[in-house]
Parts: sequence; structure tokens; C-alpha cells
Amino acid sequence: MRLSTLMTPLHWLRRNMREQPLSYRVLASTLLWSVLVTTLAVTVQLYAAWRSEVAQIERRLGEIESGYVPSLTASLWSVDRAQVELMLDGILRLPEIGGVRLIVAGEEPIVRGQIAPDDVLLARSYGLQHQGDRLFELGELQVIATRAGVVRRLHERALGIVASEAITIFLVSLFVFALFQRRINRHLRAMSAYTRQLDASRLGTPLQLHRPRASANPDEIEQVADAINRMRERLHSDIDARTRVEAELQQHRDHLEELIQERTAQLQAQTHQLERQSAELMLARDHAEQALESLQTAQQQLVESEKMASLGQLVAGVAHEVNTPLGVALTASSYQELQTQELRSELAAGALTRSSIGAFVESMSTSSELIQRNLQRAAHLVQSFKQVSVDRTSDGRRKFELNAFAEELVASLRTLWRHRSVEVSIACDPGLLMDSFPGALGSVLTNLIQNALVHAFAADAAGRIDLLIRAQGADQVLLSVSDNGAGIDADKLGKIFEPFYTTRRGQGGTGLGLHVVYNLVTQKLGGRVDVSSQRGAGSCFRVVLPRCAPIGPAQLTL
Repeated sequence: MRLSTLMTPLHWLRRNMREQPLSYRVLASTLLWSVLVTTLAVTVQLYAAWRSEVAQIERRLGEIESGYVPSLTASLWSVDRAQVELMLDGILRLPEIGGVRLIVAGEEPIVRGQIAPDDVLLARSYGLQHQGDRLFELGELQVIATRAGVVRRLHERALGIVASEAITIFLVSLFVFALFQRRINRHLRAMSAYTRQLDASRLGTPLQLHRPRASANPDEIEQVADAINRMRERLHSDIDARTRVEAELQQHRDHLEELIQERTAQLQAQTHQLERQSAELMLARDHAEQALESLQTAQQQLVESEKMASLGQLVAGVAHEVNTPLGVALTASSYQELQTQELRSELAAGALTRSSIGAFVESMSTSSELIQRNLQRAAHLVQSFKQVSVDRTSDGRRKFELNAFAEELVASLRTLWRHRSVEVSIACDPGLLMDSFPGALGSVLTNLIQNALVHAFAADAAGRIDLLIRAQGADQVLLSVSDNGAGIDADKLGKIFEPFYTTRRGQGGTGLGLHVVYNLVTQKLGGRVDVSSQRGAGSCFRVVLPRCAPIGPAQLTL
């Protein structure tokens, strides 16, 4: 019977906590905060009381030093043992004094009181000295204060504070809980019940709270209730509008079915017409594909003719370069033959002298050196031409040193500007190696140099073309061909790599040179090319290539 009587309030409390969790959360928060504040306040008060008790004991020890020590010293000097013991007993009866020990030289210590080691709070020692003709050390007084009384008083005071604070916290928490239930929670439950029951059939009934309304400054509960009512009104209005719109949509749907039937007949007629047009477009597409194939064939032929023209210029240049050293060697050889005939004539006539033989030997040495030097130069030119021509024709992949490759290429092209006031310079990092296609790279540099010669400078104008080759990181090289010529207009920079685009139409320009450069760099050599220019300030073409060309390059598409 007692257990069932106890369980009934517990069941009611659990059900109430499930139905009103917010109220109990507020109650728990209030209790927790109050306990924390009370604990802090009690701790502060107890610490202050502890400091006060300790200060009072220290003052009492100071009174012992000022009141008892002089009298005790006088009693020892006069050897009044009864008075000494009486004063020790008086000191022991003082509050919080737990033990007294008097140490006199040559005698047993006099001890009053028994103290546990962990009960010592403060201990003081006082020297007993008598001032006569000289200073006499009579002994030492030791006084020990215990903590038991202080702890007992602090415990009693803490219990009183905690009891009063607990009653205060309980009453305040109950008041806050009841006030929250009255002012907030019951209205929240009413709004919750209203919103759970709200449906389309009850949108005309507003939410009403049983509480006086503050017309001047509504609180948060009234604001939430007003917001719910405004939402209800909007929903009611939206549903009415939706009903009207649905009716209008039904009318439009009926009309739309009629229009669909009319449009279907029109679309069928248009479908037949589109089929005829599609057949005509396919025929036109076939004609366009045929024209495109013809255009690609013509473009390939133009590219091949461009390559052959470049190779022809290379042959002409090398032939001109080789003619000079060969002519000098031939002249020196003819001079040697003439000198030999003169020596033979002198020998036949018997007029040969030592001086004539010395002059002949000196002449032969000079002529032989001249012939050898020019023949070596011709052999170097022929070897360079051979390597460049093999690269241009075979287009095979190999490893080569960039500095020597650039020198040979520029030497083979030197006839292009021999009779012009144009200077071509090469600056290359030493030891740069590439595993790539020298033929394709030679075509790129040749086209860039020819482009600068044709477009950057007038026929009689002076200028400068700089070929700069630098390492860019560990795996790339940068090739820069720049000039100080006329430059390129900003509106033309985006078109210069397009096929058949040229500013010298009718003056020998085909518009394929830079297009070939772009395709070779991006497809075969696996790099990228860009240009920067300003009218009147020259142009700069920058080509960034991998030191090792991609494996299995894609078929070149022009």
C-alpha cells in the first residue's frame, strides 16, 4: 500500500515532464545556476572566515609574546617554579592553544597539552632572555595553536549558510517554475494544440490566448500568436486563390485540347515539309564535305610547296656560303701551280738559288694553310647543310644539343638577310639537350625568323632579331624569337595562327607559316606557343617545349 502510494506521484511527475519538458528544463537550469552561485558564495565566505580565525590566533600569539613572555622570564630569573607552571597553565587555557613547552638549559622540558601532528595550525617560539650586566639566555617558550576549534566553527557556519541558501533556492525555483507555467508554458501548449489541429477547414478560426493583451508593447507570446494568425490568414487567402486558379486552369485545359488538335494537323503538314528540307540539307552537306576534302588537299599541297620552297632557300644559301671558301681555295691552288712552274723554270735554267727556294717554301706554306682553312670551312658548311637537310626531310627523332643545332640552323639561313641591315643573334644556355624532332623544331625556328624578316622590317630598314634559348625548370625549354620591328596590331594578334591569314596577300605571303608553327609546336613537339606585340615596338614569339617530346606524337593536322 505504501509503495503504490509513493509510485502514484512519481508516475504523475514523469508524465508531466514528458508533456512539459521546457518548464522542467527551466527549473533544472535555475536550480543548477543557483547551486553554482551558492557554492561560490559559501566558498568565499568560508575562506574569509578562515582568514579571520587565523588572524585572530596570530593576534593571540602576539599577546602571549607581549604579556606572558616578560612575566615568565622574570619568574625564571627569580627561580619561582610555581609561578612558571601557573603561567604555562594560563597560556594553555587560552582559546585555540593546544600545547605549551618550556625548555630551560640543564633541566627537563616542561610540557602542557597533547597535540596530534596533523592538528597543528600555527607554532611560535619565543626566546627567554634577561638583561642585567649582560644578556642571559634563560630558555625558550614554544606555543602551538590547533585547528580543531577553527574547523568546528567553520563547519557549523557552513551548515547554517547552506541550509538557508537551500531553502532560498528551493523557494525561488518554485516561484520561477510556477511563474513560467503561468506566463509562458500554458500559452505555448495552447498554441501547439491549435497548430496541430489546424487544417483547411479551420483556417477561419483565429488563435486566441486567455490572457490580457498589452496593446502598447506586445510581448513575445503575443508576437508569436499574431504571427500564427497572419500565417493562417495568408494560407486561407492562398487556398482561395488556388481554388480560383484551378477553376481557370480547367477552362484553359479544355480550350487547350481544342488548340492541340488544330496544331497537330498543322505540325503534320510542317513535318512533311521539314522532311523534304532535310533531304535537301543532306545533299548540300555531301557537297560541302566534298568541297572540304578538296580544300584540305589543296592546303596539304600548299604546305608541301612551302616546305620545298624553304628547302630551296636552304640549298641556295648553303651554295652561296660554300662558293666563297671554295673560290678562295681554288685561287690559292692556282697560285701554288704558278709558283711551281716558275721554280721548275729556274731549275731548268740553272738559276735556282737558296733565297728563291726559301721564298717558294714560304709561299707554299701560306697557300696550303689558306687552302686547308677554307676547305675545312666548306666541309663544315656542307656537314651543317647535310644535318639540317636530313632533319628537314627525314623528320626523325634523335637527341641533339640545342646550342649547336641553333648555330647550324642560323648559319644555313644567313643568306636570307646577307644583303640587308638585319642582325640575328643567338643566346643559348650551354649544355641544353633535347630528345625530340629536330626537323620539326628547325621548321618552327625557320618560319619564325622568316616571318620576322618579311613582316617586321621594310626591305631597306635596319633591325635586330634575337633568338633566346633558356632552360625552364628541369623538364622544359623556352625558345624566344623577338624583333624590334613594326609589331602587330592588337586586333590581329588573335588571328595570326589561323590558316591562310596573311597581311601580305598578293605579295608572296601564303598565310601558312605561323599556322604550321602552331601545329608543329602543339601537336608534334608537345608544347605551346604564344605571342606578344605592340604596334611600333616589335614582336616576341615564345615557344615552351618539353625536353623529351611525347611518345607516339599524334598525326599532324593542318
